[in-house]
Amino acid sequence: MKKSCKYCAIPNRELTSKDYFDKIELWSRYVKEGLFEFKGGDTSLADLREEISGEEKFAYYHYFKCDCGNYIRTGVCIRSSVPILEYINELPAEIDKDLQNLEKVSSSLNQPEIGHKLLDTEIKILKEKYNESIQNVKKISVITILIAVIALFLPIELWNIIIIPRKRLHNLPEIVEPMYENVSMIIILIIIVTLTPILTYYGFSYLIKKDLKYKDKIRGIYKIERIENLSKMVAKKLDGLDTVLHFEKNESKIKKHLFNKSKNPELLKAKSILIECSKYSRTIFKEKIIIDDK
Repeated sequence: MKKSCKYCAIPNRELTSKDYFDKIELWSRYVKEGLFEFKGGDTSLADLREEISGEEKFAYYHYFKCDCGNYIRTGVCIRSSVPILEYINELPAEIDKDLQNLEKVSSSLNQPEIGHKLLDTEIKILKEKYNESIQNVKKISVITILIAVIALFLPIELWNIIIIPRKRLHNLPEIVEPMYENVSMIIILIIIVTLTPILTYYGFSYLIKKDLKYKDKIRGIYKIERIENLSKMVAKKLDGLDTVLHFEKNESKIKKHLFNKSKNPELLKAKSILIECSKYSRTIFKEKIIIDDK
């Protein structure tokens, strides 16, 4: 093992839980800055705290490589206040094997591997996402019905005010009967109320349901063709996702990847990126820069 550097230094005393979480937070930041490499572990770095608090496993381990060449193992046991922060000579066989598999993928950039199965943690993510999408379908359905009812019983005077601009353009006749007596309007609203939840379900929930049924995952390294910055207005609508990586053509037909450049600045340097995602809804579970400017 090489001598530790200022980035991977570990306290030379009995460690506490605070030491563990402080280092995880610091080293996660170093991963984003390119000073550390996250080699793998029992959870992703993003879900680490949530997974540990769920106490689904007795112990959680994660592996890092410092820029100075040191390998580090971190570990926390949910039944102990003494964590593990230690240097190791090499990665465990299962972690090293996974990394070797990733290197094999890099030899065929435009041929992503299809046929991997979802992990239990990934299925859990999809179930939560599916339940959330179903709640959205229900909300949209209720809102659509309310709007339809309001439209049917809206006073004639208000309807005539609403169509004034159209009357001027198209010489529309003035409305003289309530909408609930207009057969055409009733048919149109029935179609809208019926189709809206169906289209919403197929747009947001169906593909996630398909992922949960077949449990297939795609893993591949995608070569980046160009980077696009989105406007603030567009980014706001996309919950802060302000940058797009556009990929070269590939067999899995994954064309782009959205991210927030302030949260993931390392992606701006990427030449190629490894992505693990569900086959149908394209829910991303893992992303890792394989080739950068270094």
